[in-house]
Amino acid sequence: MLASEALEKIYITAISKLGPEVLVEGDLFDWSFGYIDSKGYTLLSGTSEILRNLLGELVLGLPKGV
Repeated sequence: MLASEALEKIYITAISKLGPEVLVEGDLFDWSFGYIDSKGYTLLSGTSEILRNLLGELVLGLPKGV
């Protein structure tokens, strides 16, 4: 969960520093695939918000969110 969010932030930061052209051409074109994959990892984790709610409810015994 945290790793998928961290990976996504790394790619967003890298692309913002390298410029948007890195998404379409050049030697750094692999960054665009990494960025797209990072979005998929976040989705595959169920969604971070749902997992946090489940952890809070089931593990910590917190009340359900409204």
